[in-house]
Amino acid sequence: MNRRLPVILMLLVLVPVVGLGWLGLRLQSAEQRVVERRLRESLDDRLALQRLVLQRHLIDVERDLARQFADADQWSPEQHDALRRTHPLVVETFVLSPGAELLHPRLSETLSSRERDLVRQLNAFLRANPMLFVRAADEADASDRPATQGWSVRYDGSGLAIFFWRRTLTGAIAGIEVARSRLMADLVALLPDTPTSGDAEAGSFRLVDENGAVIYQWGRHEPESARLPDGQMTLDPPFAAWRFEYFLPADYFAAPSGGRLAFWAALAAGGVLILALAFALLREHSREMREAAQRVHFVNQVSHELKTPLTNIRLHAELLDESTDDSDPEARRRLDIIVAESQRLSRLIDNVLTFGREGRGMLTLQVRTVCLDDLVREIVERFRPVLRSSGIEIETALDAPQPVPCDPDAVGQILGNLIANVEKYAADGRHLAITTTQAKDCIVVQVADRGPGVPGHARERIFEPFCRLDDGLTARAAGTGIGLTIARKLAHLHGGSLELVQWQNGCTFELRLPIPDREAMRS
Repeated sequence: MNRRLPVILMLLVLVPVVGLGWLGLRLQSAEQRVVERRLRESLDDRLALQRLVLQRHLIDVERDLARQFADADQWSPEQHDALRRTHPLVVETFVLSPGAELLHPRLSETLSSRERDLVRQLNAFLRANPMLFVRAADEADASDRPATQGWSVRYDGSGLAIFFWRRTLTGAIAGIEVARSRLMADLVALLPDTPTSGDAEAGSFRLVDENGAVIYQWGRHEPESARLPDGQMTLDPPFAAWRFEYFLPADYFAAPSGGRLAFWAALAAGGVLILALAFALLREHSREMREAAQRVHFVNQVSHELKTPLTNIRLHAELLDESTDDSDPEARRRLDIIVAESQRLSRLIDNVLTFGREGRGMLTLQVRTVCLDDLVREIVERFRPVLRSSGIEIETALDAPQPVPCDPDAVGQILGNLIANVEKYAADGRHLAITTTQAKDCIVVQVADRGPGVPGHARERIFEPFCRLDDGLTARAAGTGIGLTIARKLAHLHGGSLELVQWQNGCTFELRLPIPDREAMRS
């Protein structure tokens, strides 16, 4: 059995399995990315929901402060004190005139330490909001326009200072320093608690301030201290410097082990199925090869058995041909046919036997030193009656008198196959030319005809076993398709070559046989 077949079958098994495995891994990876993206989107949606909850609370706080502080520019100091005492979010209040003059608390009065801190912070507030009073001056006469309001944030050494301000109908700015701790506590109270059981919160969620300090955390996962968050989201003003962060376990996005196991199981099952099919194909091929070997052995045996009686028939026919009187042309013609056909059958049997020995690796040469010109003359004379009956003119130019070591039977078989092809396929050219030339290192034998030639793309195919070109040239002539194959094999065994050197307007085959160095021959 050809050793390449198991390798090819193994590749037929491995390539689909590896390809399916690679494709499966790619699909798993793509699916994993889709799942991870969806999980991240879900986590971002949850954080966005919490941010919306805090934003709504801040809007409610803003509305409440704006409602209670609508006419603060007309308040007495006692009213300001009352608001500080009764409202948990109010630390201090202030009022600025349309010209940015501090109306409350008044600098002419004795200020408490908290009021002095407020005055110091208002300077930064005014620097951070220079356009407030420009717009107030422009809108002083537009009493029918709604007042504006907003938040202002200042960072100092103690942390975040939060101000809420509102422009009154007179164009004054009334503001409040908001109690940061109380507002933070109210916001944290709106965030979810860590579940006591289950896996509702697989990760860890944090609310982080402007300094990166954790204000609140929920979730049962505890990340490493130096680990970066898997995702984050900033809050709305006045806490725009704050952010939500979430941390997830390392295997949070890992594919379920059951899915991976099912994939590898399916891949293994597919590999086993392909391997079983390959094994069945190998067994079937082995069976067919055994049957083919048996048929070839049978043909070889039959050919071997036919060779002995055919040799006797050919020998006696040639003897009879030599002793027959030329006075009977019809008897001579019939005897020539018997000799020619016995020679043709003998060549066919020799080709079959040689092809069988070559297939079993038993093809060897019986080398003797012969004159190649004499061998060519002998072979030409053997074919002359057949070629003459086909109207083929023989032209020889022999110039290789030096004896060379070769197997005369093998060289005769090579030339016999080439000449037989001329008789089969190129008889219409009615010409056969055989030339021999002797170079320094080889003898060259050329067999040329004037037949139709062969297509250029088939110049190498004709040397393949059982090759018969699908055209009118080969369709009208019988043959096994192994003559040129055997001829080239025998040429290679001699260390030479057989090539088709001319294939248009006739074919020219060139046989090269090496001439060993004389010193090497003597040794």
